[in-house]
Amino acid sequence: MARFALATGLRESNGRLLRWNHVRLDAKQPSAWIDGEDAKSGERISVALNDDAVNVLNGQRAQHGDVVFIYRGKPVTRCSNSAWYRALKKVGLEWFR
Repeated sequence: MARFALATGLRESNGRLLRWNHVRLDAKQPSAWIDGEDAKSGERISVALNDDAVNVLNGQRAQHGDVVFIYRGKPVTRCSNSAWYRALKKVGLEWFR
């Protein structure tokens, strides 16, 4: 999730709650979107996906469920915890918020 957030600039909650039916990897320009009801501004957010974001999503495909990012078979409910900070440190993104 940290790599995906860095690649897209999406807020933590938008990336955390991203659903597969809001992702288009097979398009000429891969993209994702957040419905307005889930966006802080109340307006739909469209995001063009770069190669890094696509690679992250391709790595999540083997997981089951409607939500892209899951942990132990369940949607991630919270990111700002010790596991999140350990993951950031592991990938060298300790400065990332």
